[in-house]
Amino acid sequence: MRYRVPDLAPETWHTAEIDVEKSQFLAWVCHAPTTDAFDALLQAAKAAHPNASHHCTAFIAGPPGEQTHIGFSDDGEPGGTAGRPMFQALQGSQIGEIGCVVIRYFGGTKLGTGGLARAYAQAVNAGLETLPTREVVERDSYLLKV
Repeated sequence: MRYRVPDLAPETWHTAEIDVEKSQFLAWVCHAPTTDAFDALLQAAKAAHPNASHHCTAFIAGPPGEQTHIGFSDDGEPGGTAGRPMFQALQGSQIGEIGCVVIRYFGGTKLGTGGLARAYAQAVNAGLETLPTREVVERDSYLLKV
């Protein structure tokens, strides 16, 4: 199987920023071949932005379409308005082994559930637009004895 992954060194991330109605959304995208690699990104994001309103997440720790090592979190935003739209943006990219944290600084204007979902998805897509990627070819080894 061939698929693309983020071309980033371990424990580094690619960033993008959007502003929506005075709220700031910072997307941090990383190469996440394991859930531990993604957890390291989340901890770094929380340490770098401890005063942010939210640290919402989504990850696919495997090839595109992976259903076993996936996850997303709204981190206090209304249910389904952050993590799920972020995860759907990652799925749509057809990039594997990828994780994203979107850090939100509330700007004083409530966006509503639809506005939040769009803003979080736009932040992820902004990060994906300029993300360097490389191709991975999965191979299996077999030993046959005759």
